[in-house]
Amino acid sequence: MSQEKQKLAHKVFLAARDMGEVGDYLWSLREVEKNLGNLSKYRLKKAKDAIIIASIVVYARHFKKTLSNGNASKWLNANEINLFDGRPDLAELHEKILEIRDQAVAHADWTYYPTSLVQSADDCLGFSREFNRVDYMQLIDVSKFQALIDHNWKVISDSACYQDFNLANEFGWCDNKF
Repeated sequence: MSQEKQKLAHKVFLAARDMGEVGDYLWSLREVEKNLGNLSKYRLKKAKDAIIIASIVVYARHFKKTLSNGNASKWLNANEINLFDGRPDLAELHEKILEIRDQAVAHADWTYYPTSLVQSADDCLGFSREFNRVDYMQLIDVSKFQALIDHNWKVISDSACYQDFNLANEFGWCDNKF
């Protein structure tokens, strides 16, 4: 039995589970938006940003190299499971989300966090520093992100079932071929 097949099966199963988790986060985002009256505008923005950031992190973790202690593939190659076959629009959004994760969420790359020193008559020192705050809701179209999650969940879940079925056959647990 191939150790690599087992590692891929573990990674695909975990990725399918996490696509469902991201779907739950995005559902929660819609619920938070419905309860506008309970939060100040500032707290609402922070709550929405927190949900988007969590969604990005959980979405991206299987497509980035991870420490698996040899039990799962180090990362999920979208091409290996034909994740975006016939869907270049979703492949493009996928790459954008990974970029946002790398440059704005996990790291403070200049693209998203430029600063500048400016003269300021309002400041007691005569100068201050200007900087951008990332507006995650402007970076990602949530409805398109949801469509990506729905698509990925289906394809990855199907792949997980396929991987498990083939492993079960190799273990001799069933007599069928998938």
